[in-house]
Amino acid sequence: MGVQSYRVRKIIREVEEGRLEVVSFFQRRQVWTSRDKEFFIDTVLRGYPCPEVFIATSTVDGSALDYRTWLVDGKQRVTTLIDYFEGSPYLIFKDVKPYSELLIAA
Repeated sequence: MGVQSYRVRKIIREVEEGRLEVVSFFQRRQVWTSRDKEFFIDTVLRGYPCPEVFIATSTVDGSALDYRTWLVDGKQRVTTLIDYFEGSPYLIFKDVKPYSELLIAA
């Protein structure tokens, strides 16, 4: 399939609709602190470059019509983005405004 670019919203939608599996057997547990998450969100909001997210697609039982898509690398980045855009009460940031406040300011 090759390399593709995805917008943040598309990745979140894929996860929400169950087309992209984030909790995979090959992902490590969540280790980012609140500060790590805030730094990453700030990076995204400023439009700075950040590491790629890797996604793999595989057929199920050899059927091209039935396939699964897994997040291979980027679980902490993707879950942090989802939590931020959904307004998770578990994100406690000192410097970055909540997403809901960004919408009001726009």
